[in-house]
Amino acid sequence: MVLLNTHIFLLLCSFCQAYKFLFYQISFSPSHVRFVNSLVDVLVEDGHTVDILNVNINPNKKCEFSRNVRRVFEVRLAEGETSHFLKMAHDSSFEGDQTHDIERLSKTNNQFCKALLNDSELIATLKFQNYDSGFVSLYTFCPFGLFHLIDVKPTFGYTSVTIPSIVPFIWRTPAPPSYVFNAVRSPGVPATDTTLYQRLQIFLYQTWLDHVHLPKVVSDQTEMFRGKQGADFPSLDSLASQMAMYFVNSDNVADHARPITHKISYIGGIQASTVHQLEKKFSDILSSAAKGTVLFSFGSLTKTSSVPKNVIRNFLNAFSRFPDYKFIWKYDDDEVDFFKNHSNVFPSKWVPQNDLLHSGKIAAFITHAGQNSYIEACHAGVPMIAVPLFLDQHHNAAAVLSKNLGVKLDRLALTEEAIIDTLEEVLNNPKYTQNAKEMSKAIRTRPFSPKEVFLKNVKYTVENPKVGDHFQLPSVHLPLWQLYSLDVIFVILTLVLGVVVSVAKILSVILRKLMPLERKIKID
Repeated sequence: MVLLNTHIFLLLCSFCQAYKFLFYQISFSPSHVRFVNSLVDVLVEDGHTVDILNVNINPNKKCEFSRNVRRVFEVRLAEGETSHFLKMAHDSSFEGDQTHDIERLSKTNNQFCKALLNDSELIATLKFQNYDSGFVSLYTFCPFGLFHLIDVKPTFGYTSVTIPSIVPFIWRTPAPPSYVFNAVRSPGVPATDTTLYQRLQIFLYQTWLDHVHLPKVVSDQTEMFRGKQGADFPSLDSLASQMAMYFVNSDNVADHARPITHKISYIGGIQASTVHQLEKKFSDILSSAAKGTVLFSFGSLTKTSSVPKNVIRNFLNAFSRFPDYKFIWKYDDDEVDFFKNHSNVFPSKWVPQNDLLHSGKIAAFITHAGQNSYIEACHAGVPMIAVPLFLDQHHNAAAVLSKNLGVKLDRLALTEEAIIDTLEEVLNNPKYTQNAKEMSKAIRTRPFSPKEVFLKNVKYTVENPKVGDHFQLPSVHLPLWQLYSLDVIFVILTLVLGVVVSVAKILSVILRKLMPLERKIKID
């Protein structure tokens, strides 16, 4: 029977075009890997072949790729060299200073780009594969240079987080800092609630990012390629702008509204659609809760051991005030003495998060507001208590607030009283559950599933390679003075100034003529 099914599958595939894809995957955490695995599975299930070039910038986390991946290539640093990302990964998420995260990420990407270019054997191997198309983990420019080098096109971009600032920078799409916040430096509140000081910070930071930082990253990485390939190697931002489409792990209902181009497609929830039956230990917890169960997780990147002990105690003491609720806590530390006197709290090193959220018995989700967690909660219709720790999590926490899906806790003020207050608000105020269920319905009843959007757009673009050119905004080709209409503004200001000067001169002449007349009247 299995052999028959295999023959049928191969027969069906013979009538369709199969392609060979290469993914340039920048791996931050297991959640990022799970997202790319979902893309790989969709392509392979459709009969295509997928290889991955893995840039594991966080070697503390093991990358477990889908079995559907044919081959995984690794970009390795020189012996004795350490990823700059580890400095950021080792910093406590419960400390105040996160101002250097962007610079550390850029240094890390430059570091691995250099390592890639020094591995001529790897580049030759990739070129020999003769890929039909490539996917870029869109956090840097280096992969566009690689794909140009090994002649892979068209190219697609993807991110496991919401739209990063590199996207409007590449395509010059409007991103007014008054309401389109940088994904990794969001103030953590809706645009309508920002203070003047926050808006000033956002404006200055985005100006620095667009006109200083990102141009420098482009320049640095372009020079790396030119140092190896010659001075005529194209600038990496020009290669990036030729990207045909970009897929973002977000949902246009759940995310903040913003201007986008035809090249951007939302596929958030592409991995949240599969729900499995719960293990007995979890189903027993859910069924034993009088009023419901609260799920608690800080994600796959933040270790529980990095959470200050007083914060852990504050959460446990707060949970004890809600005896009618059970609390499932993703807790990866071996030290569990804290939990001895808290019978309604169940620590577990691993939790089937998506399955629990979709069980219909989760009353609230205490979450770091990572992208996958946020999308899964929205898909399941579960209200949230967002505790954003770093990077894009503040962006998602702001969405929780703006869409009334829950409340937010400040990572620097996790007192017992604050935790109790937020739990009481979310568990006792029905508006959050109602809004979450409405959000879930809006996502589940959308016209096209994330899988359809992804697969059909990929196949359509590969079969029609010039589609990306037709979708290209003219802004990509305009000089800055024309893009921002500086010449038009200059002409208008010149005309206004000319009118003002002319009126001033006319008034001056009139006054000079009136003054002698006035003196004569006074003398008479």
